[in-house]
Amino acid sequence: MLEGVGFAAEAFAAGPLAFASPSHFVMSCGNALRFVPAQRDSVGADAERVGENVEWCEGASVGALDASPGHGVVAYGERQRSVKDPRIFVYSADEQAMKSTMSCEGELGIVALALCKDPRQTRLVALGEIPEHCITVWDWGLGSILAKVSAQGSRARSVSFDPLDSNMIASMGSKLELWTLTEESGAAHLHAYPVINIDKEERALTAHCWAPNKTLFVASDSGEMCHVNARTGCKMYGTGWTKVSSGPISALALSSKHVLAGGSEGSQGVIHWISYPQEAAAPGSSGGAYTVEKSTPKVDDPVTCLSMSPDFATLVVATAQSDPDHLSTTRDPGREKTCSRVSNLFSRRMPTIHSPFAETQNVGKQDPSRYQQHLTSTRYKLPPHEI
Repeated sequence: MLEGVGFAAEAFAAGPLAFASPSHFVMSCGNALRFVPAQRDSVGADAERVGENVEWCEGASVGALDASPGHGVVAYGERQRSVKDPRIFVYSADEQAMKSTMSCEGELGIVALALCKDPRQTRLVALGEIPEHCITVWDWGLGSILAKVSAQGSRARSVSFDPLDSNMIASMGSKLELWTLTEESGAAHLHAYPVINIDKEERALTAHCWAPNKTLFVASDSGEMCHVNARTGCKMYGTGWTKVSSGPISALALSSKHVLAGGSEGSQGVIHWISYPQEAAAPGSSGGAYTVEKSTPKVDDPVTCLSMSPDFATLVVATAQSDPDHLSTTRDPGREKTCSRVSNLFSRRMPTIHSPFAETQNVGKQDPSRYQQHLTSTRYKLPPHEI
């Protein structure tokens, strides 16, 4: 636990985290939001606090959380119902003001949240607790519900927007479901379309992430992945379930060239950089569509969450341990990449690249002053690889 006023919430296990801007990510700490710089310019006893900010929250304990750098807001939901129905709050870190408060009538708690990344839309999707597992689409700008549907059949526990289509939503529990938001007779409705058919057999689905061209990657507890066409609900032509890890995968993220899969192998955590096909596989082929190009050194505890910065320069990883502890790397051009242990997150410096989503490309160069190598007595070598 960190010393000093405002850091008592450090004793909580690492929960959801998301990038609020290219330079800072936010994570929940009990009844507070902790804003942390993705890269640190100093080391030592006080390094963990430099550039950090803790904002105490309205409501009860923070559970679900997401952020939208395009809107400059963080959304968080109350972990469980107290005297009142659980609420969702949308907070502007820049303005330090609450933008919207929404009461989720009849819900026992909020399991997951996702903000639409389209800056023209103020949409948010919330996933409720058992028994209904309700998916509710809100217009947080107006504080009103657009559509609501039950995902009880799949016991959904995660939800997300297609980054390029604010009318397409994915939810995942015992199965993957795709939802299309349509307008009928002046009212919005969520329809389970297209129907998913990916032949998961005995696999338990554990994570998903969106990819370009209306596709998704789905991972399982068996360490396998598959690539799903969101237009048809089927696996991408010529691909199948492919083994990429010896242990379960619990988190996925996307870079311009790789799918990043985080999970566990034994009692330790690991992150794999997996290349994926840019074009359809040859007719008649099955599997073999993914290649694990590199893997990180083992992380102390199983990986629970991956978050990529909006400029695709930094990857942050949360682990299952209760006391935050993180790995951070920076790169000095011409030298071997190293990793130094400094505080529950894994923050990896990456070269400037373009987003795999064509409409959100990042241009420009990184500040050269940030390519400084900070090391402590504990060193971990990272294998060189491109993102």
